[in-house]
Formats: sequence, C-alpha cells, structure tokens
Amino acid sequence: MRIFSLIEDVAVIVIHRHFSIKIHSSFLSLQRPQSQEDYSVAITASVPRTKAKRFLMQALRESQAAQAGSNFTTIVGGSDFDEEYLTNVTFGEQDFLLIVDTGSSDTWAPEIGFACFDLDNNPVPQSQCAFGTSGFDVNGSSTFVADPDTNFNIEYGDGEFLTGTVGFDTVTVGNMVVTNQEIGIVTNAAWEGDGFNTGLMGLASPNLTSVFQGTNPDDDEFPQTQIPYNPVFYSAVQQGVVSNPFFSVALDRGSFAAENSSDLDQNLGFIAFGGIAPVDVTDSAVTVPVQGYNAASFLPENGSSVTYFYYTVDVESMSFTGNKKVFGTTNNIILDTGTTLDYVPTQVADAFAAAFDPPAVKDEDEGVYVVVCSATVPEFTVNIGGVEFTVDPADNLLPLGVQDDEGNDLCASGTFDGGPAEEGNIFILGDTFLHNVVVTFNIETDEVTLTQRTPYTNGVIPFPFVVRKRVFTFLSQSPIVAKVAYGIKISFIFVGILFFDALQRMFRITAESDLAKTQQSVGDVRTETSFAARKFYAQRNVYLTGFTLFLSLVLTRTFAINLDLIHTQEEYAKLKKASPSSDSDAGKKAREYDALKAKFDSQSKEYNQLADKYNKVTGGKADKKKD
Repeated sequence: MRIFSLIEDVAVIVIHRHFSIKIHSSFLSLQRPQSQEDYSVAITASVPRTKAKRFLMQALRESQAAQAGSNFTTIVGGSDFDEEYLTNVTFGEQDFLLIVDTGSSDTWAPEIGFACFDLDNNPVPQSQCAFGTSGFDVNGSSTFVADPDTNFNIEYGDGEFLTGTVGFDTVTVGNMVVTNQEIGIVTNAAWEGDGFNTGLMGLASPNLTSVFQGTNPDDDEFPQTQIPYNPVFYSAVQQGVVSNPFFSVALDRGSFAAENSSDLDQNLGFIAFGGIAPVDVTDSAVTVPVQGYNAASFLPENGSSVTYFYYTVDVESMSFTGNKKVFGTTNNIILDTGTTLDYVPTQVADAFAAAFDPPAVKDEDEGVYVVVCSATVPEFTVNIGGVEFTVDPADNLLPLGVQDDEGNDLCASGTFDGGPAEEGNIFILGDTFLHNVVVTFNIETDEVTLTQRTPYTNGVIPFPFVVRKRVFTFLSQSPIVAKVAYGIKISFIFVGILFFDALQRMFRITAESDLAKTQQSVGDVRTETSFAARKFYAQRNVYLTGFTLFLSLVLTRTFAINLDLIHTQEEYAKLKKASPSSDSDAGKKAREYDALKAKFDSQSKEYNQLADKYNKVTGGKADKKKD
C-alpha cells in the first residue's frame, strides 16, 4: 500500500508555516556580527539556574501581587486547520487579526495596495497572498508617523518574504496600549495566508528585528545595516504599561473537526501580558535561563557577554513511553508559537515514529511521518531543567484529510525530523509541545518558566472508519441485536400508546380545571392544588414519552445514515481498487491491438514487396488493391 501518493496534494497542510521562526540568511551561514555594539538594546544577562529560582514563577503565580496591577490578557483563536494562533491587534484605529509568534520579533501588516508575489518572486494577484483584510491604511491612522530612510525586510524559514517601509503607531493588544510602537508596513509580500490573518506580532528579542538603514532592501546586510528596535512587549515594559516584565502563553489544542477545517476556531488559549495565562496547571514547573548566543561562535551558551535572539532553552533529554534509551539532549531548541510541529533530532523522531502502533512511516519527500489516525500513540516527554513535561498523544495526531486504500483516515505525527543532533543545528518545540504547558517569558531576567497543564480535551475524536464499520456491521447483522431491536420496537409501540394516553389525560385535566374555575365563585385551595398536581403529572408524562419517541426516531435515522455512509465508503473503496485493474485490462487490450496493427502493417508491407518482385520478374503489372 502506497500511502504517500495520497498525501502529496495535502502535505502542505501540515508543512505550511510549521517552520516560521525568522532566520536571517547570514545567521544561517554563521556570519559573525562586527561588534557587541551592533546589538544596541541592553538586556540583563542570564545567570545559571539555582534551586531557589526554579520555583520563582510558581510562587509568583500564587502571589496576589502578581495578579494585581496592570496586566492584560487576550484570547487567541486558531486558523488554517488550527495550525496558526491569532489575536486581535489594533494599529491606530484599525483592527487586524495577527499571528502570535515567539520565534520572530517584528510586528507588521501589509499596506493597502501592496504587491503580492509567489515564493519564486513572481508577481501574482493580491488574493493569492490571502490576507484577512485589504491591509493597513497609513493615511487613515491619525497616530501613524513614517520613519524615513529605513526599510523593512524579513524572510521566514518556510520561504515567505516581505519588504516595505517602517513607521510608528499606537498598537493595542487586549487593552494593552503601546504608543509610538515601531511597525513594519509591507509593500511587497510573498505570503501564504489563511484568509484571516493580516500580519504577525513578533515577541522575541530586539536583536532579531528586521529594520535596516536606507530604502533599498537589496542593500540590507545583517547585522551591519540592521537597526534593532523594541518589539511590542519590550516597549510595553519600557513605557510602564505592564506591572511585570513577563508575558505568558497558553495555547489550546483544537478539536479533531477543527483541525480538518480551514475556518477560524475561536477561543484557543490566552496571552497574558504582565500576568499569568488563566488555565489550570499542575505542580510540575521549572524556571530556566534563556540560552544566549556566543558572538564569536554563534553557538548557544550562558554568560554575561552573550547576545539573545530566540527563546532558546537547554533540553536535558527527550523520551517516550516504552523507550529505554535516553537521547535528545540539546541546548539549541527554541520555544516557538509560530511553528506547528516539534522539530527534534533525527534519532528521536525516527524512534518515536517506530513506537506508534502501527508504526508511523516517513515520507522522505516531505519529511513527515504518516500513520492511521486510529494508531496508538506513546506519550512523548521532554526533560527541561530536571523536570519532565509530557505531550498528550492527541497532539501527535494531525489529520491530513485523506484516507488510505482501506478507508482509514490518515494523520501526520506532530513530531518532525529536525536533522541530526550536530553542533549548530537548531531544533524547535512548537505547538505540539506548547499545547501541554504554560510558558512564561521574562524579558528582564532572560528566563522562561514552564508549567505542566492539567490534562484537557477540546472536542471529541471521531471513531476511525474501520471501528465504525465493525460496530455498525455488527449492529446491523447480528441476530442477537436483531432480537433486541425487535423487542425495543414493541416497547416503543407501548411508549406511543402511553404518549397519546398522557396527551389525552392532559387535555382532559385542563378542561376539568377550567370548568371548575367557572363554576366556583369562591376559589378552593385544595381543589386548585389537586388540579395543578394532576396537570403537572400529565404534562410530565407527555414530555417523557414524547421525547422518548423523538429520540428513538433520531437514533434510528442516525443509525441508517451511518450505515448508508459505510456502505457508500465500501463501494467507493471497491471501485477504487477495481479502477486500476480496469485500467490495466484496457491497457492490455490497447497493447494487443497495437501489436496486431503492427503485425498487419508488417505483413502488408511484406506482401507489397513480394508483389513488386513478382511483377519485376514476370514483367507483369499487378493491381495491389485487387490482388
């Protein structure tokens, strides 16, 4: 069975913007900055983790002071098959839905009239960029001020790129108002949108921002011409808008149905600026330093002279249920809300995929591990700072929206091959992991706190086709079930009789009550109470029997619809299997016809040659058509 041919048209559903951290091309090539002064924003260097600091944020959560003061919580929603998390952001007086991204630093939106390109830099209609609105009207904002002699230039890891101008405006997120915030105004966009988002809100370090000197993007060099600036939350802290220098993110897992839909899924988590996201958590928590990057080697490390880019943490190990080998240690793994999947070392991804039952199979072209959605998934664990965090198995089954030859729904593993565990390789803990924790990012101490969430579910995962087929086939063909169904039908006949009897009794009691009221000049409390009680019991019986009959009709119809659906899927599978053989028979007949035709042509040609020779020898003249 070749399952990969079934997903070649939908693999982009899983791959799309799963690698959305912003990476400068020069950073990938390990180009070194000229000096420490090129990164002009001073951030307090992180310090090694101590036992006292391990539970600092946990104590802070329990403190009333942490919940007081100025903190703002905003709700996030899901789009693009619940692979992007959006929140409402206002530029001036104009509202947009922006992607929440801790893997990049810039906040931007396209300008009205922007030019759209495909990923190969070919001009295409604006609609192909699929933004949620027509864009930001700089002339329609009374608080917008352009920043002259600068340009905005960014490229994301999935190939999307944007260029444009730069300006300052009032940015509002969840009632958090930041004035004079620097934003990117995109005039040229190669963007694979979802029809809802109109840009992105970056929350990473100022050293990762994408504003450059001059107005020509072709002249931009990172970091030589880069002009670092404060991202939105850094500005909020600097302006004293929030009472605490940290924000926390809690992303909810979407329902199985929502992950199969491109519609906007509301209320899928929270971002709390200056506070803690309001979701239920366990006692498992740890605070660890953000890994900075050495200016000389561009490798992650701790110390007082490092430069910060991403929210990079040191992972001590990765494992899963049934695994006896400890592996996956890396200090170069990023916590990124803008990435759908977890990118882990190859040996971890391969071993984890093999532990599925049945095992997940890797599509070498796309790099994704494919498995039936009914598979048993081991519980994945990540050890950070000596604390083990678990990933719910539901997060490692992402529906692809296709089926295999046997009618089984196909899913992709939420854990992706990020390459070998070599020095310099960047790995990512994306939404697959972040669905299971609350992450608090402290930009003052350069630390992150991870807290395990309590297990939760969002929606009901439907029965796989194979299970539904067996259950409904048993219910429709079993003689025991048939006898039970026959008995239930007889019972429903009695229920129907009781319904009509209760209905008649209710009307009769109502009529008697009305008649008694007209005949009595003085009300009798006992009589009225008796009529009211009798009427109540009659109405209750009508409701109970009526809803029982209605429910029986609903269940019967639902059962019939599911049975018809199963039969239709079976017929479809049979036709699908028969189609290749039919094509094969047709092809065989065509080949036989071609062979016969070639043989006939050869014989005809040979006959003509013999006739010519005969005429030449005999000196006669023959009519080939007549002959």
